Amino acid sequence: MRPLLLATCLAAALSACPAAAAEPETQGGPPPRPAAFRPGRFTFGGAFGFGIGDVSWVSLAPQIGYLPMDRLWVGLSARIQYTHDGRYDPSFDSWDYGTGIFGRYFVWNQVFAHAEWNWTSYEVRTSFTGSDRESISAVLVGGGYGQPVGGHSSVIMEILYDVTGNARGIYGSSWVFRAGFVTGF
Repeated sequence: MRPLLLATCLAAALSACPAAAAEPETQGGPPPRPAAFRPGRFTFGGAFGFGIGDVSWVSLAPQIGYLPMDRLWVGLSARIQYTHDGRYDPSFDSWDYGTGIFGRYFVWNQVFAHAEWNWTSYEVRTSFTGSDRESISAVLVGGGYGQPVGGHSSVIMEILYDVTGNARGIYGSSWVFRAGFVTGF
């Protein structure tokens, strides 16, 4: 519950700062109206990854986002990964899956600050032939860069740090490096 509360506080702080900074000053006139909902500000994308070797895996991480303001990007993500571990006999096959929420604030051109809460359910080997499922949540913060490639598409690169220390078992480190593709319609 504490990671969810921390993620909510981070998201609130992330959205409050740009909202205050983006309000234009008025000279006695009516206050500015909030931007209307625009379907054209939705984004779709994600990442695909794989590895081949003694431990082979394939991963798909779709993402949907919305830009409520020019510099603020919020959204939902999902993740599913299949892993085949051939280091043992018998080999071990597992499916991991999860979901999350994220917020990105563009601080300068394509450079952004990133905060994210995610939850992952993963399978662990408990004995020679048995396995069990565990789940963890993590709060990741950091930054990244979005390189435009065409009219409404970008390649996203991120460097994130897990402030809870929970994701270490999934990523092997508290540091997470990501790259993906996103497009808007």
